[in-house]
Amino acid sequence: MDHLFAIPNILSFLRIILTPVLVYVFMQDLIVLAAVIFTLAAMTDLLDGYYARRYGVKTRFGAFLDPIADKILISTTLFLFVYNNLVPWVPISMIVFRDIVVTCLRLKLIYNGTSLVTSDLGKSKTFIQFLTIACMFTTLFIKQFLAPEYYTIVLGCLGVMVWAVALITLYSGIDYVIQYIQAPRKNNKL
Repeated sequence: MDHLFAIPNILSFLRIILTPVLVYVFMQDLIVLAAVIFTLAAMTDLLDGYYARRYGVKTRFGAFLDPIADKILISTTLFLFVYNNLVPWVPISMIVFRDIVVTCLRLKLIYNGTSLVTSDLGKSKTFIQFLTIACMFTTLFIKQFLAPEYYTIVLGCLGVMVWAVALITLYSGIDYVIQYIQAPRKNNKL
């Protein structure tokens, strides 16, 4: 129980709590404020990882909660952009599908007494997703300053970026499936 309230876990919980606030603000069309809330939430990801490594506060619960908090924040934000017709739904659905599969694998391994380690590829994927979302917020913000033909070009570039992120995300999902297959089994429950 004492690990539940470790600072990295509190930061992960904060990321989850900020997500519905982000949705509300975004739906009120307060894009700059939504971007600020997203940035603060994303910074909690950096801070919880830094704190956990720096002070050796690593828990199995935290190893599970941190990527779940990332998935909640990222998936929700991506669907907000789909809702706003900024990005196509197919690559976003691919990203979310991969995240659901990896989460199920994590849960199964935790149930069996082991876990998936967040790989460098997985961490890079999360960073790229955060960066892409920052570009999406920027696109919404500059929309008012661009002529329609330039905005169409920007949307096209953003669409290519989203597809690239979806492919990177799927590739990292394959890496996790391989980890899952190679994970040591306890009690032969897998």
